[in-house]
Amino acid sequence: MSAFTHPKLRPLPAGINLTERVALVTGASSDLGLETARQHLVLKISTVILAVRNPSKAEACISELAADPSVKKNNAKAIIKVMKVDMEDPHSMVEFANAVVAEIPVVDYLILAALLPGLEASAGNTGRASRISWVGSRRHESPTWASEKHVKKDESILNHMDDPKNFGFTTECGDTRTLCHCIVQAIKDRSVKEGAWVLSHAASVVDSSSNGRFLTNKDDNATSELLS
Repeated sequence: MSAFTHPKLRPLPAGINLTERVALVTGASSDLGLETARQHLVLKISTVILAVRNPSKAEACISELAADPSVKKNNAKAIIKVMKVDMEDPHSMVEFANAVVAEIPVVDYLILAALLPGLEASAGNTGRASRISWVGSRRHESPTWASEKHVKKDESILNHMDDPKNFGFTTECGDTRTLCHCIVQAIKDRSVKEGAWVLSHAASVVDSSSNGRFLTNKDDNATSELLS
């Protein structure tokens, strides 16, 4: 059975130079967004725009980015700007889009790192990390592929579960719970820096041949059969 784990990620390749390019990063005041902005600055991008819900917090991020040793070494003269956008407020998003059109003539890379704005806002207001709880079941301890319908050596778990021959009215719940547990275990140790490698790679490294395709970690994959 193929292991349901993330492959080991490597840093971005050497020699990338984003001089005269502009990146706009949402959710850029913390975690994945902030690290992605930092990585682009290290790659000598000329301008990074931090699109954030709390501009005052982002001003501190500008100081943090400018003081980063790798940024100071590679790109001390980079321009770092802040623009306000609340991804939970449609009016704010419209105002933000209009401001981008009016003030930023060129955006080479748009990187959407604000995936869960409600949780981000909550953490910012309270100073406490938000948690995502995923309802499970003790059934995850006994999936069918462990005792009855074994996953073949070179078969992925997802393909195994998608095969109608392996469907079972009384077993699907337990199998799905096990899959959920596998996903949680696979992502729990991935660092913010590694996640930003994936975002930076997708935005700034791959060429136009990846258009319309799906990047799994940093690998180019064809569209899923389900969506084709």
